[in-house]
Amino acid sequence: MKPQFIAALAFAAATALADLREAKELMKQNQPGKAGEALRQLQSQQPNDPWLAYNAGVAAYAAKDFPAADKIWQ
Repeated sequence: MKPQFIAALAFAAATALADLREAKELMKQNQPGKAGEALRQLQSQQPNDPWLAYNAGVAAYAAKDFPAADKIWQ
C-alpha cells in the first residue's frame, strides 16, 4: 500500500512542477493571462502555497489586471 501512495504523491508533485514550468514559460512568452490561468489551477490544488499566490499576483499585474493583483497579494 505504501509504494502506491508514494507513487501517487510523486506523480502529483511532478504534475504540479510541470504546470509551474508551463506558467513560467508563458510569462517569458509575454502571455501573463494564460500564465495566471495555469497558476489559478495550481492554487486550487495547493491553496496554501504562498509562492503560487505571489506568482499569480505577478501574472495578474503583468496582465494589467491591477485589482486582481491587489486582491491576490492581500
